[in-house]
Amino acid sequence: MMKLDAKKFRKVMAKATLNYSIDFVQLRFVDGRVKSSMISNHQQIVTKIDIPNDGILETTLQDDITINFSSPSVLLVPYLEDIGDLETTAKIDDENLLLFLDSGWNEYSVRFVTDSVIRNYLTRRSISDEFPYFYDEPLTDEMRERYFESLKRLGARHGKIYISVIDGKIYFEATDRTNAFSNKMNSKPLGTTDINDVAICFEYKNFVSLSNIIEHGRAEGQEFTIKFAHIHERDKGIIHVSTADNSEQYFLLNREN
Repeated sequence: MMKLDAKKFRKVMAKATLNYSIDFVQLRFVDGRVKSSMISNHQQIVTKIDIPNDGILETTLQDDITINFSSPSVLLVPYLEDIGDLETTAKIDDENLLLFLDSGWNEYSVRFVTDSVIRNYLTRRSISDEFPYFYDEPLTDEMRERYFESLKRLGARHGKIYISVIDGKIYFEATDRTNAFSNKMNSKPLGTTDINDVAICFEYKNFVSLSNIIEHGRAEGQEFTIKFAHIHERDKGIIHVSTADNSEQYFLLNREN
């Protein structure tokens, strides 16, 4: 039996799944840390988490515990929300996470997913940290408040947002480049680069999930870096957001225009 903090457990699951944009989650509690490395089914989101186990689940340095859940936002989060701030004890068996309120009021049982399902999910595609980044800067409050909020408001109409390079200048865009008559929002130039003109398209809802994770992190005093990459030979683009110590890394991979 071990203590579990339901709020902290929910928070780490939200990070590992980019606000539940990924349908499966694997959390490994080892060496006093919580680790996770996930990729979405559509291969447009990758998360890499390696953070201190700060009372999330009471373990010892000798423990090595891996737990897997499918559809956590539906099959686990409602139970954690029901627990709220109440003190909780957890027990893990071969198939279930068992949760007991210390008050004795309620008991909960949530089934795991088998390791083989998660492992296949994780290894469907690998991702490297070594990309040809053409933009690498701290993610400022100005960028988040002025540009991210505009993209969230205006990108919903098109279901996508762009990072564009035009005449060596880097922009955010909310538009539909496949429609010549589409309305458009261009940010002011974020910076300059020597790569050729390009427009990298990203799924709107993935961008919103990333933005929400950043917003929650900033509210807790976290600092982030944001990077853009483009692999010309494969016509692939990436948004990479990470915390200062790289304990949290989030990758958005481009979609078709």
